[in-house]
Amino acid sequence: MSVTLGDFSTIKVKKPSVSVTKKDIDAVFDQIKQQFTEWNATDKDAENGDRVVIDFEGFIDGTAFEGGKAEKHPLELGSNSFIPGFEEQLVGTKAGDDIEVKTTFPESYHVADMAGKEAVFKCHVHTVEVKKLPRMTEAFVKKITNSTKTLDQIKEDIEKDLLKQKKKEARYKLEGEILEQALALCTIEVHPTIVDKELDYIIAHEKYGLIQQGVQFEDYLKHQGKIEEEYKEERRPRALKQVQTRELLRAYVAEHQITAAHHEIDAKIEEQIARYKQPEQVEQVKKDFAKPERRKQIHDQITFEKAINVIVDKAIA
Repeated sequence: MSVTLGDFSTIKVKKPSVSVTKKDIDAVFDQIKQQFTEWNATDKDAENGDRVVIDFEGFIDGTAFEGGKAEKHPLELGSNSFIPGFEEQLVGTKAGDDIEVKTTFPESYHVADMAGKEAVFKCHVHTVEVKKLPRMTEAFVKKITNSTKTLDQIKEDIEKDLLKQKKKEARYKLEGEILEQALALCTIEVHPTIVDKELDYIIAHEKYGLIQQGVQFEDYLKHQGKIEEEYKEERRPRALKQVQTRELLRAYVAEHQITAAHHEIDAKIEEQIARYKQPEQVEQVKKDFAKPERRKQIHDQITFEKAINVIVDKAIA
């Protein structure tokens, strides 16, 4: 491992302007309305925006397929939560109707054996329901927020929260841009085995993310038309960049003698522990963070964050 830091004083960027508009605040209220939507049964034909409660079972070449059956499933028409062509065919149905929905799975569908295939869904419509959105009155907002504040005060709170979030996002983007420039000014030689290890971590993390979505990695590769080795090599530049960025920060921390005090490490650990609620989980996490190597990881995290702040703050014009 060899790191030669460049002259970061040449990096100059303009601090981004961040603001919150009325449209931003209205969007938050629209989200709240959606959360407290009421659905009322109706005798009219289903339209886009209505919700139908259906039983359905899907068939490919006359054979029912796994995961293609449900009972009393609520589906908002126009939400595009089902495969293309499905919801459109339920427009115009009424409570009590039976209908066969014929559609084709997208070529990019996450289950390889079903991608691009025609399917028939036998559906029974239990009810058609119309949406009723709440009015954003002061009484309603106070009720759902359990607050004594006025509507204007609640709007002010929302504006402050949005501004804080926007500033955080802008700062994160700025950090990425400045570190990109800093990397270009450095000479960093990294052993290939370290990059391989980082690459394995990236792949493992992405596999876990796919599993959380109910997608098998092998099926995902089939859809992408790739083999695992090709998939990994596409991510190698990212792995190299992550390793180089980490080594840049490590060298900067050493050169500028940036440290993390015991109380800072303890506070960061307590912050992590606070995320867990179950007593057995809390005890396990405490034991984990008591290990010297875990405290070293927290130490590095804090000093790296400090280094990033110094580099970024000096670069902001």
